[in-house]
Amino acid sequence: MFYRGYSPPRDMLHLLLLFILGLCSVHGYETQCHNLPLSRSCLCAAKSRGLELNCDSASPDEVRPWLTSLSESSPSTGLIAPPLYLRLKNVRFPDFRLPDDLLAAGARLVHLVVVNCSLEGVEEWALEPAAPDLEFLDLGNNLLERVPSEALRSLSHLSSLSLTFNRIETVHGDAFSGLYSLLRLSLFGNRIHTIDQNAFLGVGGNLTHLNLGDNRLTTFPATALAPLLVLQRLQVHENRIVSGLDEDQLSGDHLDALELQSNLLEHLPPRAFSRLKALNSLDLDNNRLQTLHPDAFEGVEGSLEWVKLGGNQLTSVPSEALSRLRRLRQLDLRSNKIEEIQQEDFKGYGGALRFIHLQKNRLRTVSPGALSPLDSLEWLYLQSNLLSTAHIEAFRPVLDTLQTIDMHENPFECDCRIAWLQDLVKDEKSKLNMPKETQCAGPPELKGRAVPYVTRAEMGCPASGGSHPLSLPFIFLLTCLLVHVKSVRAVLLYIIT
Repeated sequence: MFYRGYSPPRDMLHLLLLFILGLCSVHGYETQCHNLPLSRSCLCAAKSRGLELNCDSASPDEVRPWLTSLSESSPSTGLIAPPLYLRLKNVRFPDFRLPDDLLAAGARLVHLVVVNCSLEGVEEWALEPAAPDLEFLDLGNNLLERVPSEALRSLSHLSSLSLTFNRIETVHGDAFSGLYSLLRLSLFGNRIHTIDQNAFLGVGGNLTHLNLGDNRLTTFPATALAPLLVLQRLQVHENRIVSGLDEDQLSGDHLDALELQSNLLEHLPPRAFSRLKALNSLDLDNNRLQTLHPDAFEGVEGSLEWVKLGGNQLTSVPSEALSRLRRLRQLDLRSNKIEEIQQEDFKGYGGALRFIHLQKNRLRTVSPGALSPLDSLEWLYLQSNLLSTAHIEAFRPVLDTLQTIDMHENPFECDCRIAWLQDLVKDEKSKLNMPKETQCAGPPELKGRAVPYVTRAEMGCPASGGSHPLSLPFIFLLTCLLVHVKSVRAVLLYIIT
């Protein structure tokens, strides 16, 4: 309740007005839904954003009259025609075309999905009625063998285009000409082996996300990608790339994430990413990398924070290349062939490193002092290796900062050398992930026992908190030696008697 003289804030009045208009709009949208013919396969729903129209597993003969009726159903409320969100799925179109008179009714088609409809092509004028308003187009899971450039050219307001899971083999020159507003483009899951160097000339001004994953590329298409000046995320994963990452070839001042996982790369040349000044995340998982050139990351030392090198053939930590990355936060080296963490492996790393993934390697040793430079380490994953012991001196430098240390599924020799792990297991706020499935590999009398449940006594360790009978007298003696050197004889006589 407002008191006399109170004036509601202008923002509140705006919100109230928008709320009332929203209610009126939804009511008007519902009226339009009621005007559409009944159909078991096609449904209409009035939402605050507009009309959602869905046809699934309908016949073309059922869909065409339903689409035509859209152009005959005009708003009865006097409000602006509602935005249309049209989704057609599993409709076997021999050809596809929007009704020519869709615009005559003032309809504004902003979102169009035509997936798994056996489309072999899209006629040049098929999408013309939607040209002024269409922002999102998905033609995935069809039978397209080429980019339907002629049909797309008029869609100057299109911001997102998906052509995933078609049969495209070549991306021809000027394939996306006219798509000046395009921000996101996905060609994932095609059969692309060739990309013309002029393929993306028409979209360089705005495209920020490009997905070329799951295709048949054997060379990184650096020349074709050069016009994409504001690209932020590039996905070229799951191809067959063996080359193309030549020195200074990749460019892009805004590229933040580069995904090259699941290719056939065997080496990284020097300065491969030197012109990607904003590169923050690099995924090289599941390639065939055996070594990294010391200068592989030259040029991105101040930007790269996430490096994924899992599933390669590295036999040691590529320290010389990685230690230059001052902002490195996460390093993933899982599923390689690394046998030892040596004392110098993390020397010189910046203080930003928080995550290290070393699980599923062949680790037998973590050398004392190897982790000492990592004064900000929070997560350390060492599970599923060949560690038979874990010296406290190797891990002591990072125990204060670690939030999680995972060491399960290692063939531990259950003796005093891993007794310190018991203290972590018993701690209610334990940082250690050591499930009961982790079993002792030895000694024989403990083989097969769950490591977390083996006691210190069974490991042959002194009782926790115990001390050697002479330890206290000797400590007392040492203190006296330091403080009252002249009284040594008296102290010794005191202890003996």
